Amino acid sequence: MADYEFIDEGDMQFVPRGRKSNVPEALVKAFASLPKGKACKLTALKVDLKAVNAKTEKARVSAVIRQGAKQAGMAVSIHWAVDGTPQAVRKA
Repeated sequence: MADYEFIDEGDMQFVPRGRKSNVPEALVKAFASLPKGKACKLTALKVDLKAVNAKTEKARVSAVIRQGAKQAGMAVSIHWAVDGTPQAVRKA
């Protein structure tokens, strides 16, 4: 018995990958009103850089920030301060 089989592309079944990030409405509004040439310092999303899971937390927070920017109809680049505070700048 084979461990695989060939099927038609139309017969494929799948589930969406991963979870959706929960984006606060205030974040979307903040990005929508972000003036050009300004950065948005997101103190509420600060990450403890000394924590064991700091890398994972930064990735999670970054996903929330990117999704909030996307919902506001823009793209941002994220810069992390030395204290773990994310700062978002509108991409050109």
